[in-house]
Amino acid sequence: MLSLENFKNKLSKEGSVSWKPSYDVENFWCFEIEATAEEIWTYVSDTSRVNREAGFLGRDKKEIDGETEVKTKMLGLEQIWIEKPWTWIFAKTINSVRIYKKGMAESVHSVFHIEPVKEKNICRVYIYFGWEVKNIFWRFFISVTSSSVKARFASVFGKVGAYLAGHKGDFSGRALKGKPVVLPEGKKRRLEELLVALTNKTGNADLAKKLGNFIATGDDFDLESIRALKLAKEWNENPRDVIVTCLHATRIGLINISWNVVCPHCRGPRFTAESLGDIPTESSCGSCNLEFTTAEPDVIEIVFKVNSSVREVSEVMYCAAEPAKKSHIKIHQVIAPGKKFEFVTSFNPGYYRARVANTPHSMVYQIVDGAEDVSANVFEEDLDEQSAISPSSVLVLKNNSSSPLDFSFEELQWNKFILRPAQIFLIPEFKELFSSEYLNSSVRLDLGEQTILFTDIVGSTKFYEKVGDAKAFAEVRAHFQEIFAEIKKQEGAVVKTIGDAVMATFPSLQNAFDAACAIQKRFPQGRQDLSIRVRISIHKGTVIAVQLNTGIDYFGTVVNSGAKIQSLAGAGEIASASKYFDELKTRSDASIPYKAADKPQSEVSYGFPVCVISVS
Repeated sequence: MLSLENFKNKLSKEGSVSWKPSYDVENFWCFEIEATAEEIWTYVSDTSRVNREAGFLGRDKKEIDGETEVKTKMLGLEQIWIEKPWTWIFAKTINSVRIYKKGMAESVHSVFHIEPVKEKNICRVYIYFGWEVKNIFWRFFISVTSSSVKARFASVFGKVGAYLAGHKGDFSGRALKGKPVVLPEGKKRRLEELLVALTNKTGNADLAKKLGNFIATGDDFDLESIRALKLAKEWNENPRDVIVTCLHATRIGLINISWNVVCPHCRGPRFTAESLGDIPTESSCGSCNLEFTTAEPDVIEIVFKVNSSVREVSEVMYCAAEPAKKSHIKIHQVIAPGKKFEFVTSFNPGYYRARVANTPHSMVYQIVDGAEDVSANVFEEDLDEQSAISPSSVLVLKNNSSSPLDFSFEELQWNKFILRPAQIFLIPEFKELFSSEYLNSSVRLDLGEQTILFTDIVGSTKFYEKVGDAKAFAEVRAHFQEIFAEIKKQEGAVVKTIGDAVMATFPSLQNAFDAACAIQKRFPQGRQDLSIRVRISIHKGTVIAVQLNTGIDYFGTVVNSGAKIQSLAGAGEIASASKYFDELKTRSDASIPYKAADKPQSEVSYGFPVCVISVS
């Protein structure tokens, strides 16, 4: 076990913590837990849960000129401080400093450090507080309450250790669930009534029951922002079914939908819109000193919140800047002028970015198991962009400037449970239940890569002349219903109809292709009740969503190209870029025979080779 002196020397040598020459009062404790550093980090990094479990008071915070000001009370006296940016190393060290504007201290320096002890198969969690106090009263107060605070932390980490002993590899944070919730009778009756209504709307009593139980008994922290995709994972349910259940629950007043604008750097919510129309064109993050637009990728997340008529969810804050809220940032360090910081890239395989705030310095690395061990200076070595490195590589950042460097090493992959507009727009029930929703005319939402399908009636002019307007209208409407049914079967959504044509979007190329083949099988040559034949085109690429008179519409090169290549297809045919048919060859449906024909002039006309298949 480390002494206080050895503890300070170790962290100083690693470059993760800088210490003042002396402090008025120092607290230093150590707790042993039989678990891995990664398992313990789930709790150490989530200081809000730790502080709540320890019985510490809640607090308020606000951003002032790029700084975080925090307020609370101690012995009934107001405490106000500036929370300096926290620094941390994943599964290892957290370092924070408060500078008091009012209250018990001039400053307090806090450090949480996890030290694996391999020979004992345990980890030691060290907790340090260094105080510069205002006067002798507060020096005395901190000294005499030290044993009480230590006991609180001992209780918290005792619960964590007991839980992890029986739940190896569990990163859920369930060891600290907060106090049990008992709904008042009035709200309990309201919840029961709404669950009956929800079951009637969806026909899924099991999902309604799961959602009701989560709302009634869930932790306030988990209910602040409900992620439908996370619930689907935990409940082992189809994600689409959970999203649809949440949408219906919103319409009956059980939960509310929120459109969060998130910072692309720290990924924290910067603005919460209650409807699509409230999404702003621009936003900013004071903490990251960043301005951004909502047209950028991945800046909108859809979450749900419990309606207050059912349960009042406490939004008391117990910590101002814990790393758990920025879990993609594996390392955050402020490197002083003339100093260097060295770290091992011991993270899961994937893409990571080394970045210095407020500078153009950025470098992407791909961590790959079995790749070459690299020892290099960040930004200075002649490494290719997205260089492949091993999890045991060593990177060094030297600060040769005259100012501190705010350095982050962050995972580029976003949380897999984030629900994006592109995903929710794919669900027909959203369009049905939220038909009045609209985008601000100046807002452009980046929906990322989408697969777009177009259908069109072949020879529509002659068809109308032959059967007459009244019968043609009836047949066109009937053909729409059949097309819509096949689109829905393949988890697609209708974007719009244009005359007698349909534009739809799908979650994958395979879904679009399967829908196209099924649609063509519905309109064969010689069908007696409908004389309509259709042509189809499929294309894939990035799109943006905008508001037009007809509702939310999709724009982009993929939309224009997809519509144009349709002219290459005839009745019963599907046109698409040759590369997409090549992509599908590994899993084409053998029950749908087709012949393929390349269009040699297509590359000249459209910029890429097009292939047309005929479905029989």
